[in-house]
Amino acid sequence: MTAVMPLAAADKLSELRQKADALHAGGNNDSAMIVAREALDMAHKSRNTTAIIGVNSSMGVYLRTMGKTDEALKHYNEAMKLCTTAE
Repeated sequence: MTAVMPLAAADKLSELRQKADALHAGGNNDSAMIVAREALDMAHKSRNTTAIIGVNSSMGVYLRTMGKTDEALKHYNEAMKLCTTAE
């Protein structure tokens, strides 16, 4: 079950995800990963399953772009596991 986040926390999480995506789009994948890890931590702390899935998926893309396929697969698999697990 996804917890309800306070608006300020939800805004911060959204801001982090957008920043990570912008960094990735600009080719700054190492920086995108740093920001994405912060977003993932925030998503876990707030128990926001939807955000955890989204951030893991994005991290998979960033890592795949960096040629780190094995690490990318771990994030894709985590996202898939959460998508397919009944609550």
